[in-house]
Amino acid sequence: AAGIQTRGASYLIIDRNFFHDNGDNVFCGSSGCVYDNVNRDHAIYTASSNSLIANNVFARHRYGWAIQVQTHTGYPSSNLRIMNNTFAHPNPDRDGHIVFNVGDGEPISNVTIENNIFYNPRNAMIEGTSEHVPGLVIRNNLTTAPQLTTNLDTTGAVIAGNQLSTNP
Repeated sequence: AAGIQTRGASYLIIDRNFFHDNGDNVFCGSSGCVYDNVNRDHAIYTASSNSLIANNVFARHRYGWAIQVQTHTGYPSSNLRIMNNTFAHPNPDRDGHIVFNVGDGEPISNVTIENNIFYNPRNAMIEGTSEHVPGLVIRNNLTTAPQLTTNLDTTGAVIAGNQLSTNP
């Protein structure tokens, strides 16, 4: 289950929260409930515009990501700032603490990820599903991971001042 879901929100501020141990790897559908590990449970699902996620702590999201930036029909994600957060401990089955997931053809654009600490993500800070995110800025982050992104097209992105393979 989501800690916070922001489908269609604008001018949202998520500030100074502690998100931890979100998810239980149980999926309940029309045929009942089953245990699986498909990563459905995230601290924040956001399909919003002109929003800020800042000064939060995210820890131990074993069945999803700390933040999923997503889109839905009629709900693009744009002008999102993810700043001054601390992310800790990996999802053992997926890369990154943040995932970009474009759905239904709506775009994700103008996202700034800046001044965050990413402690012990699996392989990279950010996972994508092969998206290109116009206006992407990844700046001044510190991570223990050896790379910034996996499966994300960073063509044209501003990438500067990040410290990889660094223990905070």
